[in-house]
Amino acid sequence: MTGKVNVASTGPTPLSASASAAPLTGVVPLAVSFTGAAAGGTAPYTYSWTFGDGSADSSQQNPSHTYNQKGTYSAVLTVTDSASGTAQAAPISITATLPSSNPPVITAIKKAPAPPFGLVVIGSNLQNGIKVYIGGAEWTRTIWKKTTKIKIAGGKALKAVVPKGSTTTLLFVNPDGGSATASFTW
Repeated sequence: MTGKVNVASTGPTPLSASASAAPLTGVVPLAVSFTGAAAGGTAPYTYSWTFGDGSADSSQQNPSHTYNQKGTYSAVLTVTDSASGTAQAAPISITATLPSSNPPVITAIKKAPAPPFGLVVIGSNLQNGIKVYIGGAEWTRTIWKKTTKIKIAGGKALKAVVPKGSTTTLLFVNPDGGSATASFTW
């Protein structure tokens, strides 16, 4: 007796790739986190990201990349499986913009009322993350209080770079690139 035998195919499903990124828009330098995934095909997989800005490709599954120039870029993930099959995820559009430069406005710099020696800066548009430079060097003990007030701490070290009886020029630089200078004498 002869019969028919039906054999179902159990081979791998077709290889597919998917990708996502965050954030998709922002101000340069724009740091973007990418996430890649593969399904089907024959594991293990290798990953290749192109970021669209002429920089080197990444072979990480979930890379980070920083866009330093204004523009709209197309980031693409290509996945290759161990059987040399390839799949490409849909391109991701990334838009990097130039910062709007809003300078801080300094209306007063006063000696802090209580020891240790410090300065209180009053003004407007003092952005969180503002940097202060004294004598060309960044003063790292800057404490942002609110958009109208920051404190420059430092005790004896600050007193040494802001000597009594001398006029000292301070440079204030907001994270968006806006800057202003102001002089202080005590």
